[in-house]
Amino acid sequence: MRNGTARLWKKIGLIGPSMLVLVACEGFLAFVYVFIVFFAGVFVATNPEASHLKTSGNEAITRSADWTYLGAAAHLTGAADTNWRSDVELHNASHEAATVTIELLDHGKNNSSPESAEFFLGPRRSLLLSDVLATSFTDTEKAALRLRTTGGAVMATDRTYNLLDEDNTLGLPPGATFGQYIPLQNMRSAFSNIDEGRLIGLTHDETARTNLGLVNLTPIETRVRTELFLADGTALGTFQTRLEPYEYRQINRVFERATSAPVADGYLVVSGLTEGGSCLAHASVVDSVTGDPVFVPAVRMTTPAGQTPPVIVIVASAHVSGAAGTNWRTDLEIHNPNDTPVDFAVELLELNSNNLSPRTETGTLAGQSAVRYEDVLQDLFGFDGAAALRIVPDGGRLIATSRTFNQLTAGNPHGLPPGASFGQFIPGVEPSAAITPDSEGRMVHLAYDPTGERGFRTNLVLVNATADRTPVRVELFSADATPLGTIDFNLRAFEYKQINNVFSRVTDQAVQDGYAVVRVRKDEGAAFALASVVDNLTGDPVGMMATIVRTADAAAMVDNVSGLMGIMGGVGVERPVSIEGLIGELQQIGVDGLVDIAADAYPPGVATEEGGVITADFGSGTRFDNVTLAGSSTLDFSGLVVDESGVRGEIVEVFDGYTVNGEAPPIDGVQVSVDLEARNDGTIAGTIGLSESPMRKSTGATLTGAVGIDTGICLTYPISGEITFTSPDGEVITVTFGPDCDGSFTTDIEPAWDWEYRFQSPMTDWAQVYVASSHNARVFRDVADYWIPNTGGTEFYGRENPGDTPAGIITYRFPFANPTTAARIRTDTATFNFESSKGHNYLLASADGVDWVLLNEVPPPENPGDPPRNGYFDGILPPGAIGTTEIWIRVELYAYGTATANGFTNTAQHARFWESGARDTFILEVACVDGNCIE
Repeated sequence: MRNGTARLWKKIGLIGPSMLVLVACEGFLAFVYVFIVFFAGVFVATNPEASHLKTSGNEAITRSADWTYLGAAAHLTGAADTNWRSDVELHNASHEAATVTIELLDHGKNNSSPESAEFFLGPRRSLLLSDVLATSFTDTEKAALRLRTTGGAVMATDRTYNLLDEDNTLGLPPGATFGQYIPLQNMRSAFSNIDEGRLIGLTHDETARTNLGLVNLTPIETRVRTELFLADGTALGTFQTRLEPYEYRQINRVFERATSAPVADGYLVVSGLTEGGSCLAHASVVDSVTGDPVFVPAVRMTTPAGQTPPVIVIVASAHVSGAAGTNWRTDLEIHNPNDTPVDFAVELLELNSNNLSPRTETGTLAGQSAVRYEDVLQDLFGFDGAAALRIVPDGGRLIATSRTFNQLTAGNPHGLPPGASFGQFIPGVEPSAAITPDSEGRMVHLAYDPTGERGFRTNLVLVNATADRTPVRVELFSADATPLGTIDFNLRAFEYKQINNVFSRVTDQAVQDGYAVVRVRKDEGAAFALASVVDNLTGDPVGMMATIVRTADAAAMVDNVSGLMGIMGGVGVERPVSIEGLIGELQQIGVDGLVDIAADAYPPGVATEEGGVITADFGSGTRFDNVTLAGSSTLDFSGLVVDESGVRGEIVEVFDGYTVNGEAPPIDGVQVSVDLEARNDGTIAGTIGLSESPMRKSTGATLTGAVGIDTGICLTYPISGEITFTSPDGEVITVTFGPDCDGSFTTDIEPAWDWEYRFQSPMTDWAQVYVASSHNARVFRDVADYWIPNTGGTEFYGRENPGDTPAGIITYRFPFANPTTAARIRTDTATFNFESSKGHNYLLASADGVDWVLLNEVPPPENPGDPPRNGYFDGILPPGAIGTTEIWIRVELYAYGTATANGFTNTAQHARFWESGARDTFILEVACVDGNCIE
């Protein structure tokens, strides 16, 4: 996360001494500087160059500098003649190429120096790694996997399954499978020594066994405590596990550690015993007859007292006979992790129905207990069919999970013993996991065999999360991003819809590896999506919730703030840390300790410290974190007071001639004002304010505001307040925080311009309004929309000497009533480099359409196959392009190489629009005399 944070600071020139300290301190300074970094996020959000597709905090996605984890993979023979294999699917959800590194966290070992493998992923492409441990690594039977990417935004799934051979004891066809879906997880799912994880809905008797998996995410030896309980809260026992650095450990038949009696329904509580440790945990519940596993991830307990408990949605459940002799049932598990009873209601959201007034049953669950509703649709509602469920708690947070399975009866078509089962885990999800207008849901690792006699089929589930009609679009693709078709739905209030064999709606050809993109097409709309991939030979399903991927401005905003507001849990650290933990750490080291850490963070010979003031002199240029810093600064802690009652006072940073890569920051200094009280019960309350330094205000920018903190209400996020930044050109950005304890905020941007024009897809009529002419250029559509040259050449030496390569020229003309005084343009001219074709682009501006000023030149990437150059330009037009009643913009696209004669000219592009990452591809903002551009 450090590198990602650094990039944000660079964006607005605030990667100064405070950033150096931020990287090193990993604590209180990270906490108080969250708002500076946050504003970097605001600026990045207005810059489409940074608008990669990012995930929200609800699902994991691999980004540069972030580690994510697949909790288990296998290639071994297990108990009861099981034969375990794991297939991993990688999917690049962005429009940038990505290189994914997977590291092997081998079972039972210190993995400080793990084996690794690298994989290249093109934009929006998928890659299936079949039997990943055997094909990508050497000599390992079971392991966890750790992933990181360079470029792009990568999703990953893991299907671990029992692969039946010719001599299987079940008498099923060879190649049949029973499996489980293992989701990608990140640090937000991990538990440490200050919190815990809970695993519910577990069984250990003659019908099933439960295995426990633990993954140490840190480079230190870590101890984990596991407490075992019956559903009614009866404690069965406790044991400890010592994990080596980065060790993965599987503990088979975990309940046998505490009891020899059968456990029909139980749960586990896992917690860390080592300061600085951080772990993931999961359970695998394995059917004793079929060997079918169900993966149950631990739920990290982070909801503080006082927060309104969220609604929980189970997006699919059934009491129905299905295809191929299947007999579907759903068990619902609800757990109360509180010490006091919690009332709740369960609402039935029937298939293909308006569920504005659903059938409802109520209950009360004692503290620290769980209840299992076997065959819940019949047990609670006497209902035959399929439905989603909403659990509405009153008085405390609940956890809910479900298992939907094929319950085999005598004479079943598989010839298996009655009572055997195979099924899928469907988690309870909160409203924050829904797809909204500024996001999309992606589901990968999908398949379709039109014969139904082998392979797999994919069923899709959609649930409207609102009380209003919500239009939803589903787009289906093959692994190489080839569009297969689009299906539109208009969901009624809280409607549950299941689309069986969804690929059959768009193709009659087999789909070996595909993916789906789900979008909500209405403001204020929200919907859940789940894909269920069913083995045609066994009827065994594997269910996966859609990964939520933010689009356009929301991509950068949400991603930055999920990382940023995670600062409230410690930026730069390898595990989440609470506000209370940060303040406690500061109280231990005191101001002097903080200053010592801060001084040590600077490059050698740069900083000196006296009286709590650190002076840094970067001279004419000091290289740090891949940037060049120049000038000097002071970081003053002398106004900060720390004692047992809390933290109060100011930290002031002042820049003097300070630049980052030659560019000055928008403000000349920063003052952080802290007034936080440590209450007797250990909670922290007060305010944190932020402003430009009172010592310098030469840039014309202002930064003011404060946020409220109360960890008795919310442990990790602000609960009130606002911060306002006014740029030198008058743009005002105001961010307001709310009380919902989810890091959410609202953003209000007041532009300083008199007139603006913008478009997304260049294919639309609106994008053609100001196109004065085009020559040798057209708008092209495949997986994206963009301008390209009609024809290219074989050689290109530059704009003044283009060889035989003609330019594709797009010329925009903007007329105004009064002369222009200033203007800003934001657009992209992307180039690619392939063996047979590459691009070279130019962006120019003019005040009269005759004399042109070069704004940007975008050569091709250095090597064939390198990620494309986005060529994004965001800048103020120079004097030669303003001052008249016209503004002209000219884009020149050159494509050249051996394949351009055959029409392969899309290596030179302008205004590239990806609907999956919908954003403005052209923006012009203009100020005019008397503030009036258009009379």
